[in-house]
Amino acid sequence: MLLVMRGTISCAFLVVLAACTRDAPPPRPSEPAPITTLPTPCALGDPACAACLHGDGERCFTVGFEHEKKNEPDQAASLFGLGCDAGHANACKWLAEFARRGSGVPRDRARARRLDARAEEIERATVARHLTACEALTHGPDAADCDAAGHAFLDGKLVARDVAKANSLFDRACGFGDGDGCLAVGSDDPFARSIPERIALMKRGCLAGAAVACAVLPAELASFARPQLERLCDAADPPNRAKACAALGSMLANGRGTRRDPQKAATALAKACDLGEASSCEEATRLARREPMPKPTMPNPGPMFDALRKELRRSNGE
Repeated sequence: MLLVMRGTISCAFLVVLAACTRDAPPPRPSEPAPITTLPTPCALGDPACAACLHGDGERCFTVGFEHEKKNEPDQAASLFGLGCDAGHANACKWLAEFARRGSGVPRDRARARRLDARAEEIERATVARHLTACEALTHGPDAADCDAAGHAFLDGKLVARDVAKANSLFDRACGFGDGDGCLAVGSDDPFARSIPERIALMKRGCLAGAAVACAVLPAELASFARPQLERLCDAADPPNRAKACAALGSMLANGRGTRRDPQKAATALAKACDLGEASSCEEATRLARREPMPKPTMPNPGPMFDALRKELRRSNGE
């Protein structure tokens, strides 16, 4: 009898234990270790990367392009995607090209077309913003919006081509002290304005700080252009400084309208090279080796350049 009771109790205990086990929740898995770094397409310690991750589309494009040059398509595609999401048209275009060829992202022509359309949408909106900002401008010296809108109307790809509108915007930019605007006035037809007017516009643009305007002045005006290029080479914003140093170095190396000065030329060309002007790197190397220098690398407006030289010679009684 005692054995029967013990067996009954044991069975009951096992039934209850099984029921408890069946109803109890499963044991909780151990918590994973906290994540201290998240995978990102660029180095978190890089200020440009940090700016990109905070929505700076230009920085995303710049860092992405660096990865593309290093043949790192996965990182480049991720950064171009972030840049496109932030409203950077060129980032969208590059990501579209990646999607077309299947580099860094799966090959997807439909996605590429959508990205191209997104880039055009961004560019059109940008032109509209430039135009609105230009029309609202009441004082200088920053009239880059007028210059940018003018080029859009002159180009005619994003808005209907309107040369008169473009020139009015360039005139407005020039009036507010934008040197590039001065240089662009009448650029669709260089002979639409008289030679003295063109010279005056170029000089005005040069004084306003446009390195290209200084560079395209004929050699006969080197005495005017040189001090402006020297000033811009030392103090201008990086892109403009590179152009100024390149033009100055080439001028001094070749003795274009001024006395040759190899030492100062080398200094200017080295600055331009450090700022990304590849042609200046080559010129600096040739100068150091005392090899024949290439022809000046400054822009040349073609027939207008010859006409300017003739007019200057005529005005000088030559």
